[in-house]
Amino acid sequence: MRVVPPAELLLGTKPQEIVPRLWKRRQTETGYAYLVGLPSYWGREDGVVEAAEYQV
Repeated sequence: MRVVPPAELLLGTKPQEIVPRLWKRRQTETGYAYLVGLPSYWGREDGVVEAAEYQV
């Protein structure tokens, strides 16, 4: 599975691919529901940036 966020050509951001981590897959009546983690970063108040994960 790959996630491709939209590129913002007016702001000059280039297309990129994000590889999520699959945490859970559950079968439903209409298909599957997935719990995935996307890599992200967390900025602390003291200015330090830490690696994090956003789960959806």
